[in-house]
Amino acid sequence: MKSYSQNLRKTLAFHYYEDAQDFLYRFDHLLDEYSKTKLMKCFVDLLMGFECILKCHIFLSSTKEDMIEIYKKDIRLSSHDLSKLADKATFLPSDIYQKIKVELGQYNVLVRYSLDGYANFIPS
Repeated sequence: MKSYSQNLRKTLAFHYYEDAQDFLYRFDHLLDEYSKTKLMKCFVDLLMGFECILKCHIFLSSTKEDMIEIYKKDIRLSSHDLSKLADKATFLPSDIYQKIKVELGQYNVLVRYSLDGYANFIPS
């Protein structure tokens, strides 16, 4: 059973890794086009990429055997909160996750729909 659990862990982590790559690809291709909405989408893509890679790291670093428990308690409950996700990831040294929390932890993917997002990131 442990072998099955490890294969499932790697498969789930890989799906999040692929999603992170997709967000990075889109970020790289939209970044050079200047429009406020495209720049906000780029920033949201960057946040989503970090979210996906943190979720990947949570799966890879968790000592729990039950993948459903990891998903429900560690990933799903953290939602889009990069700070919470960074606290649960231990795949890399903790200073890397701390930096993510400090630099991006206060932002949420919903910043795309906020006037504050436009005012803070793309002033007129």
